Amino acid sequence: MKIPLTFAFLIIPCFSCSAEITGYWNFNGSLKATIGENLEWAWEQGDATFGTTETFEIPGIQGNSANVLKFPDSDEFSDFSGIEVWIGDGLDEDNWLFNEYSIIVDILYPETSST
Repeated sequence: MKIPLTFAFLIIPCFSCSAEITGYWNFNGSLKATIGENLEWAWEQGDATFGTTETFEIPGIQGNSANVLKFPDSDEFSDFSGIEVWIGDGLDEDNWLFNEYSIIVDILYPETSST
């Protein structure tokens, strides 16, 4: 009984190691992808603005200047309504769950933000 359990614990990490990056965006003036599908405005760009951490006078990421997308509050008075991300794959084998994925993003909320 110990051999099958040991084998199962050894093979599970191997499957999780095979994940690859399927989407990467630099925000260098557009929603064009470096890897994967381009992002799209959910409705329209509104007051969302591309720039760098230096141009917006906000802290860099790990101390370095980075391309960023600055966007206003998304409320009934704003034209900005979000960004659509297309994951590329449809439903899983059971046809009821999306494939698993992770999104890693740096978000800066200003001190004046209420949320």
